[in-house]
Amino acid sequence: MRLFLIAFILFVAVAATADDQVGFEENYVLYEGETDNFIIDAPDHWYIDIENASKDGYTAAIFADTESYNDPSMIIYVWVYHKDSLSFQEFISEDSAYYIKRDAALTVASADTVLTDQGKTAVVFEMENPGMGSETAAIGYIDAGPEIVIYELDVRRLDHFLEGNYNFREAIWLFKVVGKETE
Repeated sequence: MRLFLIAFILFVAVAATADDQVGFEENYVLYEGETDNFIIDAPDHWYIDIENASKDGYTAAIFADTESYNDPSMIIYVWVYHKDSLSFQEFISEDSAYYIKRDAALTVASADTVLTDQGKTAVVFEMENPGMGSETAAIGYIDAGPEIVIYELDVRRLDHFLEGNYNFREAIWLFKVVGKETE
């Protein structure tokens, strides 16, 4: 009986602690898009937060499990936008111009492509000297039909860039397009 009571108390304590981590029960988000659904996933040892992110206008935020949404050394923000009448390239051009206009310290150091697990191509721009004047370190764009999914890596300091960039690319690789369920 005593063992049962101890197990019950531990179960209640663990359940109460888990309730404090709203949005962290699963380590992915299923986003309902216009024509398809998307899975936005977090790398191992990183959390995905939709509650705090949505309050700030993001679809999701991904950060190391040793940190918090409000004070991360590195964080990946995710947005899903409708392309309207723009092509993928036109959207990237307009969005890139917005980034530069918003933050004159941004300079693109390199452009690259990253494949998702499903073979979709993401266009990735890495910035010069991230964490030194500007926190934006990398921006990735995925063409998802009528929508575009944007991943943005922010780092506080340059020495966070290598780990952050590795997990940024891993998060892009984990992105999946899944069909809508038919009823």
